[in-house]
Amino acid sequence: MNSSEKFPTFIRWNRYFWKWANRWVRPLVRPVFFTLVCLITLVALVIAEENYRTGKAWEKYQSEAKTRGVKFTLAELAPPPVPDDQNFAMTPLLKQLYTDGYNRKRPSKNLDVYENADADTEERPNEMHYFGLGDWSNGERVNLAKWTTHFQYFHQPDILTALKKYDAELTEISVAVQRPYSHFPFPYDKQPAISIIMPEIASLGQLAELYELRGLAELADGKSDAALADTVSLFKLSVATRDEPTLIAMFVRTRTLDDGLQVVWEGLEDRIWTEAQIAKLQQEIQKIDLLPQIQLAGQGERALFVNTLEWLKQQNIATREKNVKNMTSGRDVSGESSLDSLEINYKLLMQVLPFSLDRALLLGNEYMDQYIQPAVNLAERRFYPDVTEAGEKALHAQIGLSGYLPGRLYLTFCSSEKGSLRHFAHGQTSLDEAAIACALERFRLAHGNFPEKLEELVPQYIAQLPHDMITGKPLHYQRTDDGNFVLYSTGWDGIDRQGNLLKKDEFNPGIDNWIWRYPEK
Repeated sequence: MNSSEKFPTFIRWNRYFWKWANRWVRPLVRPVFFTLVCLITLVALVIAEENYRTGKAWEKYQSEAKTRGVKFTLAELAPPPVPDDQNFAMTPLLKQLYTDGYNRKRPSKNLDVYENADADTEERPNEMHYFGLGDWSNGERVNLAKWTTHFQYFHQPDILTALKKYDAELTEISVAVQRPYSHFPFPYDKQPAISIIMPEIASLGQLAELYELRGLAELADGKSDAALADTVSLFKLSVATRDEPTLIAMFVRTRTLDDGLQVVWEGLEDRIWTEAQIAKLQQEIQKIDLLPQIQLAGQGERALFVNTLEWLKQQNIATREKNVKNMTSGRDVSGESSLDSLEINYKLLMQVLPFSLDRALLLGNEYMDQYIQPAVNLAERRFYPDVTEAGEKALHAQIGLSGYLPGRLYLTFCSSEKGSLRHFAHGQTSLDEAAIACALERFRLAHGNFPEKLEELVPQYIAQLPHDMITGKPLHYQRTDDGNFVLYSTGWDGIDRQGNLLKKDEFNPGIDNWIWRYPEK
C-alpha cells in the first residue's frame, strides 16, 4: 500500500495547498524579497550616515575641547617621573610590587590586620569571626576588647604585642611618607587604559588599618605621643595617591583619611590628647585639600572611558564582544586579572554596537561638561548638588527616548559620578569638621568649656572657619546638655535635620546631616 492509499485526506489537502500557494504566494516572493533588500539597504545607509555624522561631530568636539585644555589620555594627566630617593612609591616595601612585571602579591610580609579574623578554632566562639575598625561618622568606636580577645586566641597577650610583627614595615613607611613626591610607576600609555593594574591599592589600605588599630591601642595604653606619630603618618600616607588621575586613587585617599579621623575622634571623645598634640593634629588636617584631586580624578575618568571606547572602535564585532566580556568580568584583554571594581554594563555596550560609538563619546563628554564639572567649584570651595540633580533628570530623559540610544552607555557611566562627588564632598567636610573639633577642644582646655559660638575660635584657635561646602553658609554648631557639642553640615540634600544622625542605625550620606559629635555618656 503506497502513501496515497494510507493517507488519502492528507494527500488531497496537500495538493490543494500547493495549488493555492502557486496561485497567490509565489507572485509575492520577488516583491517581498526586493522590499526586504531595500529595507536592509536603507538601514545600512542610515547607520553609515549616523556613523559619518557623529564621527565628524566627535572630531570637532575633541578639537574644541583641547583648545580649552581638556586632556583625553591618562598619559597627559599622569604625574611626571621623579627621583626614586624622593618618591614615596619607590620605598622598598612598595617598589617590589612593580618589579618582575607587576607582581600583584602583597609586600614581603602579610599586612592584613584581619589575618585569621575569620579562622575557626575549637575554642573560638562564632561571634568572634569578624569585627571592624569602627565608623566615627556613625558614632561607632573600635571595639578594642574584641580585638584583644581575637589576638589572645592566637597566643598574643594584647593588641600592641600582636602588631609588633609589623614594626619594620610601619617604621619604613613612617620614614618614606616624609619624601616630597609619591608617583607610582603605572604604564599610563598602555592600551586599553582600563587594563592598567594598580597593585599598591590593597597594600595602602592594609597599612592604613594597621596604623589606625595601633594608634587606638596606644591611646588606650596611655601612649599618646606614639599614637600622635602614627596618626600623623596616617594623614601623610593619605597623600600617597594625591597625584594619580583616577577615581580609585581618590577613594583610597578618602578611606585612609577616615582611618586617621577615627583615631582623632576617639582621642578627642576620651579627652586624651594634650593641647600641643591637638594643635599638631589640627595643623596636619588643615594641610589636606581634596578638591584639586577631585577635579583631577574626574578628568582621569573621562580619559579612561574615552580611551576604552576609542580602543573598542578599532576591534571587529567578535573581538569587541570578547574583550567587553573580559573587562566586565574584571579581567583585561590578555586574560590577566584587572580592577575588580570595573563596572561596564555589557548589555548596554552591545546595544550601541550597530551605531557609532562616537555618539556615546560625544553625548557623554557633553554630559560631563554640563553636569559634572560645574558641580565642583574650587574657587568658591563649593559643591552644587542641584547641578548633578539636573544632570540626572537629563540622563533619564535621554534614556527614555529609546532603549537603544547609543549615548546610553556613557551617560549611564556619568550618572555614577554623582555618587562619587557626594562621597568626596563628605570627605572634605569631615576634614573641615575635624579641624574645627580640634580647635574646640583646645578652647575647652583653655577655658573649661566649649564656646557659645564658633566665631570665638577665630583667630587664636583657627585662622578661618570653613563654611558648609553644600550651602556656602556657616556650619551648624551648638553645645549639648552633656557638656559636649554637635557640629554638622546639612549634607548633600541641603536639609537641616538638627544633627540627629546618631539616633539612627546607619549613616546615609545622601539624606543625613554630616556631623561631628560624640555619643552621649
